[in-house]
Amino acid sequence: MRIYVNSYNPIDMLDKIKKIDVNFSKYTKYIEIVSNKGVYKIENNNLLKLHVVDYPVQILKHFYKNLVLFIDKSYFKPENIYSQIPPEHEIRDVTCFYYEVCDPKLVSKKKKNDYTIQLVVEGTYKENDINLQTNSNNANNKYYRYVPHDFYFLVNDNFDFDNYFCKEVINEFLSQLF
Repeated sequence: MRIYVNSYNPIDMLDKIKKIDVNFSKYTKYIEIVSNKGVYKIENNNLLKLHVVDYPVQILKHFYKNLVLFIDKSYFKPENIYSQIPPEHEIRDVTCFYYEVCDPKLVSKKKKNDYTIQLVVEGTYKENDINLQTNSNNANNKYYRYVPHDFYFLVNDNFDFDNYFCKEVINEFLSQLF
């Protein structure tokens, strides 16, 4: 299940995620293909067509500093494709950064899945332009030329928004971002 924050531009996340880099846990990459026949994804050398399984969005008002959160239980159901993609399409290489919001060591193994919270930032890297002022520090910087397009919290479907601990964990992380 995804939790989105209303009225916040993903580009503004770039400076924020640099501050929480200690919480960085992993990154993933995939290729997104959008056409008039649907959305496709290439991940781990598999071509998948993504079918939307849509659910109504739940709204949480005034969650933290008057932020409005959208809880979205919708998801994409992947279907393996063994044929061609439509000839007219757009492609983008997407990189997702994952940040652990809740330290798994603080939660018992039994409850870990109920309290797992990750911040996911999805984006692309700018095309390589000729840059006369090359800096060797940038070569090792994962955020160099990174442009966030979307961000959300990823939680288990059992996540309890009425649970004080769950609220506090999200509020703590939101306080670092906003």
